[in-house]
Amino acid sequence: MGKSNDKALGDKDGKFGVYAGVNFSRFVNEPIPDGAFRAGYQIGVYGRSAGTIFGQIGLEYRTSTSNLVRNGTGQPTQPAGQIRGQIDQQFIAIPAYVGVRVGSALGLRLQAGAELSTLIRHPNNQFGINDDDIRRTILGGLLGAGINLGPLTLDAVYNIGLQNVFEGADTKRRLIAVNLGFRF
Repeated sequence: MGKSNDKALGDKDGKFGVYAGVNFSRFVNEPIPDGAFRAGYQIGVYGRSAGTIFGQIGLEYRTSTSNLVRNGTGQPTQPAGQIRGQIDQQFIAIPAYVGVRVGSALGLRLQAGAELSTLIRHPNNQFGINDDDIRRTILGGLLGAGINLGPLTLDAVYNIGLQNVFEGADTKRRLIAVNLGFRF
């Protein structure tokens, strides 16, 4: 195809970029009476291909502070009853998307994909949860939308955990992230 046809199909230059943002997460069926989400942040880099239909792959560092409530019975470090506390976790993730560019005024992007995340740090906690209780590598599904504002990008991502975080419990993670980035 010639250059004029490529432009008519929405062909854009492929880009590399960096981003940072905040995230809010919780587990499915998590027994938190107040419905609170965990807050964290992420920083990452990505490469995005050209074209109306594009591919994107990245590398991301993510933190998550877990405000958990658990029944104390059977916990090695707590008496029976309700236990409240925090668990700070750190992850490395590889998100991969396929997306479509919609219009050209704001560079709107819609994308879906998958993410492989690996737990890299899980400190001691009052719940008695140790490394054997946690799945170290987790697969998630991704839905996202973003806009380009010149070299700046603004993206929102919904991460749907496809595997349980804790062994033997329905603890699939749900995460909403908002990122501000720079593409070059």
